[in-house]
Amino acid sequence: MWDKLCSGMAYPANTCRSVFQFGLANGTNGYVTPHFRKSDGGDYTLSELEGLNDLLSDWFTADDFGGGSNEAMKDHMSQECSLQSITSTSLAVGVPVQASLAVNVAGTDVGNPLPNETSLVVTIYTGLVGRSYRGRNFWPGMSTTIMESNGTINSTELASMQQTFQHLLDGIALLSSSELCVNSETLGLSTFASSVLVRDVLHHQRRRNS
Repeated sequence: MWDKLCSGMAYPANTCRSVFQFGLANGTNGYVTPHFRKSDGGDYTLSELEGLNDLLSDWFTADDFGGGSNEAMKDHMSQECSLQSITSTSLAVGVPVQASLAVNVAGTDVGNPLPNETSLVVTIYTGLVGRSYRGRNFWPGMSTTIMESNGTINSTELASMQQTFQHLLDGIALLSSSELCVNSETLGLSTFASSVLVRDVLHHQRRRNS
């Protein structure tokens, strides 16, 4: 699995985990799990989780998400990779509130898919110092067309990806009461994200999503 799911940890009640489930080449699955936190401090309701799923689906499938000028995430991913579903779960104590959305939209990049264990790395910053205050997500489904001969992502594609993830950060906060956040298993807290950075080198092993 692409994701190390967190269990048995204490999180603020106003935090949720959103699991992107991907179908990859050769019939395998990949998972990415960004976390979100309600800005008003309240527990997530079912309707709020459903609304968040709809926004995340829009970000993946539609250009200009949140009123910006950016490519949809699907346009950065191989046509042999598809987003199958998004499931968001409240991390409040007690019976978890959960909402699932079937998406079933494939990437549009016609290049050959990179190996399934290869991932795009996105670092999430909170403006605070220390490992507990930054996170990373690892996105599968990239293709050979984004790569330079030296193994880095080409500058045009990198700038476009950076814009796409910036609009994930800005658009969710603009259109809902949720904001992208970083969870600390060590401290048992979540901290709002202040910025994101798409790395220019892909990773080639399973990593933790925060």
